[in-house]
Amino acid sequence: MMSGRAVQFTALDALRGVAAMGVALFHFFPGWAGYLAVDFFFVLSGFILSHGYLYGPRQLSLREFLVHRLARLYPLHIYALGVFVAVAYWLHGRWPSYPDGTVFTLVQHLLLLNNVGLNSEGLTYNEPSWSISVEFVVNLLFFGFVSARTSPLLLAAVALVGFALMGALTGHLDVHYQNYFDYLNAGLVRCVSSFSLGILTYRLYRWWQSQTRASSAASWVEWALVAMVAVVLFARPHKTSALDFVAPFLFMAVVFVFALEQGWLSNHVRRLAHLGKISYSIYLNQFVVLMVFRSFWPDGGGRLMLLGFLGVLLVYSYATFYWVEQPARLYLRRKFERNRSGAWNNT
Repeated sequence: MMSGRAVQFTALDALRGVAAMGVALFHFFPGWAGYLAVDFFFVLSGFILSHGYLYGPRQLSLREFLVHRLARLYPLHIYALGVFVAVAYWLHGRWPSYPDGTVFTLVQHLLLLNNVGLNSEGLTYNEPSWSISVEFVVNLLFFGFVSARTSPLLLAAVALVGFALMGALTGHLDVHYQNYFDYLNAGLVRCVSSFSLGILTYRLYRWWQSQTRASSAASWVEWALVAMVAVVLFARPHKTSALDFVAPFLFMAVVFVFALEQGWLSNHVRRLAHLGKISYSIYLNQFVVLMVFRSFWPDGGGRLMLLGFLGVLLVYSYATFYWVEQPARLYLRRKFERNRSGAWNNT
């Protein structure tokens, strides 16, 4: 049986980096459907976590899983939150304030509960972190309710019901803090749906690999998928569209095909794997960097501002990856491993 950790998926790492840069461009140019990158992230997350945890070399305990996920998500989230508060105070001379209560809202961020339905007035503090809150909740649901034996029909049903609900109530996927029926968070429904598709994608990938199949048409398929993604993103009369509901299924195909790395494009996009390495930093740093640039260029700044924004974002994200994100993750995981080893030896 294929080992759950034997494959690196370098092309998918590169696509994660490209998607993170796409989100940054979306916040710079908000008039297009760049928000769909979040749905790509969650399809990819479902795929990667299935690879690492459902079919890994051993079953992790809840404590181990929590340590792994918190070490991955929490340190940079807290760092970026602190930087946002400091920069906002520097630029505006006051602490950020929000309708639901400044302290209450801050506590939500500290507990990774900033987008589970408690805040009804909009995104708060470091706004892109809404999806990090949802990621953590989705990860817990994944660990608690999904196994290698979970029916693919059930996973498909979860995704389809979620998308049908959003289609009926909003008609697009540009949702995050909003609540359905006053209690069901739209961002959570959205990301659970895409994550479920990611688990299904990994199941398909494992089946395909077990058949040891190769396709001479892989390069054509890759280019065709890229073209279809471009159509879904840009061939729409308005920023939001019912085309959004095509995107997660198209992302399933992209993740599956590029995971195989059999075509020209997937083998060449691997050169951007360094972007994937720093993609989490790019994602959480983008808002505060853009906030600084917009404070100095309130009229938009044009191409010069765009180049400056992207350049500073990349340099800053490399710095936070190597000096904050990676060291903190390794420290927390090593500390847990030492404690676990000590507890075992003393038992």
